[in-house]
Amino acid sequence: MVTTGGPKVPVIHSVRLYARRRRAADPGGETIHDKEDPMGVKRILVGTDGSEHAQRAVRWAADLAAQTGAEVVAAHAVGLLVTTPDGPMPSTPLHDRLRKLLEGEWTDDVRGAGVPVRCRLVEGSAVTALLWAAEDESADLVVVGSRGAGGFSDLHLGSTSHQVALYADRPVTIIPPPGRDLPIG
Repeated sequence: MVTTGGPKVPVIHSVRLYARRRRAADPGGETIHDKEDPMGVKRILVGTDGSEHAQRAVRWAADLAAQTGAEVVAAHAVGLLVTTPDGPMPSTPLHDRLRKLLEGEWTDDVRGAGVPVRCRLVEGSAVTALLWAAEDESADLVVVGSRGAGGFSDLHLGSTSHQVALYADRPVTIIPPPGRDLPIG
């Protein structure tokens, strides 16, 4: 199991970033102390769909942002169609509802940590939307949850988290499901 110096959640895949100093200022604008930012992270993009796995990633991103002074951008991918009990239907009528969830309960943990957060609905598949949003936002780090829902006990990554880690041009941290211990050695 790999853990970072930040939040105490096991991390499947994480890339080390280089240390840099950040200056913390009081509301009057005067510098009151240097704050060590060991990861050099100013903006964290976290993907969420409101699931338990995604919410673990949101909490992890919020904890890291609180420690480093970073901003969190929460992104949710919306495709052209959504699957309902009645069959596929266009997603556009659901955008207002999804935006309300994204700006509300899906990101409550970020606001609760006192961290600045912005929310984005991004058109496209989850992988494409997260990669595009990371580029568009100049994110220093992408954080995603891992469902591991493929049904293979040896497969520790879900297909979305695996593809994001594979194709991202920046560091990615994948938060595993609770109780998932990784074999070492």
